[in-house]
Amino acid sequence: MLLVHAAAGHTARADTIPFDQASAYLEEITTLEASFTQTVDGIPEQGKLYLHRPGRLRLEYGSEGALVIAANGALLVFDPRSNRNPSRYSVNSTPLGILLDDDVDLRSGILVASRSQTEDGITVLRAQDPNNPQHGHIELWFSDNPIGLRGWSIVDRTGTEIQMALTDIKLGHELPRRIFNLRDAAEQYATK
Repeated sequence: MLLVHAAAGHTARADTIPFDQASAYLEEITTLEASFTQTVDGIPEQGKLYLHRPGRLRLEYGSEGALVIAANGALLVFDPRSNRNPSRYSVNSTPLGILLDDDVDLRSGILVASRSQTEDGITVLRAQDPNNPQHGHIELWFSDNPIGLRGWSIVDRTGTEIQMALTDIKLGHELPRRIFNLRDAAEQYATK
């Protein structure tokens, strides 16, 4: 099933990037490294993002020292401000699973709730797992000519919106496997 309508603040336009083209672009990404600005509740936080498809993601937050790693189907959140152990989630229980899947097809298995374009020409594709809408949704931001992923916005299961704008994007280069090692990260944060 496919639903297409304009998302709030965006206009539905015929010249948005087609679903098939966006899917093919995401599938072609093997590695991506970028600087990011994440905004939650109007508060920006900067850091570095490392993505190795399929299945691996690392977010290093600058000032707070927080770390998010996805590997082997697990997503761990290390927050040095917390006295608790790392939070652990299944990657597939978050909207990030769409980005990390081996097979990205925005026309099958994923409900695309909208395809729209902002005034500055960014195509926004909103997607969620139709079998688990309670996990939230993701809006992927694409530039065109040439096509490129510029960021995303996630609304998680609690209704919190997390915006992630990407800059200084590098595609297709070697990333060290150790940066995605969950055990190493857990040991590193246990000693802090």
